[in-house]
Amino acid sequence: MKKNILITIIVLIANITNVVFAQDNYAKIYYNDILIDNSGYSCKINNVVGLSTEIKFGLKISNATNSFMIYNPQESTFTINGKEVSITEKSKIIDPDKNKNWTINGVGVDMTKVKSFKFNFSGLYKITESEKAFKVDETKLPLAKNDFTFNNINCFVTIVEKSSKQTKLKVQIKNKSDQYLIVYPSRVATKIGSSDDLYTCVSKKSEAILIAPKESEEITIVWERMPGGSKNDMQLRDMFVSWENVFFSANTELLEKEELEFNWNESLTIEKNK
Repeated sequence: MKKNILITIIVLIANITNVVFAQDNYAKIYYNDILIDNSGYSCKINNVVGLSTEIKFGLKISNATNSFMIYNPQESTFTINGKEVSITEKSKIIDPDKNKNWTINGVGVDMTKVKSFKFNFSGLYKITESEKAFKVDETKLPLAKNDFTFNNINCFVTIVEKSSKQTKLKVQIKNKSDQYLIVYPSRVATKIGSSDDLYTCVSKKSEAILIAPKESEEITIVWERMPGGSKNDMQLRDMFVSWENVFFSANTELLEKEELEFNWNESLTIEKNK
């Protein structure tokens, strides 16, 4: 009798141990999503999952302002089991009224046993342009030289076509400065011959572009056939390209950081691991 009772107790203990062991050894562990909804932007973090060697999730930032934003994930960190875990994903520019996505990873061991962790969300910047544009001299077409420089910005101009029907330029812009550069390609204009009339271009990039320090970008500038007959014939006449209000330096403002706490979703974890 005593032997049977002992066997029953051993079996019960074994079953309880197996249940606890199973609960602590999920192949994946799932966490609740978090949404940051601040003035000017929102940040959605979802599909948060813990694997054996990492915790990862999707991060989407929506820029609701008319300014550029930049997010550098390497300025954010995880806090897992009291230890800080760094992030290696690269920064991206978020255009005005647009959004960008990242996959964020925190690498470690036994991550499927982590029931809660913190994500220190930092490294989001707002970019604002200076009040005054850089002053840049006109460029005469045909070109006397192919490049011009101002404030550590170098522009290399290539004439793709200069005909009565169309004039097309490609401009390679190299930002050699330590500041971001904002460029408005659609504001490039030209005078023809001795006329003071300005004709704006048809740019493939109608919106502003942001060029990071030590980076470069190419823009294409196009003018279609001009009105006015031979006096405005682009093939026959000199053209004087105006860069007024095209190039602006930019200032960066670090936005307030957020400390986010994630907790595991037990019911979802059990369901997903069936």
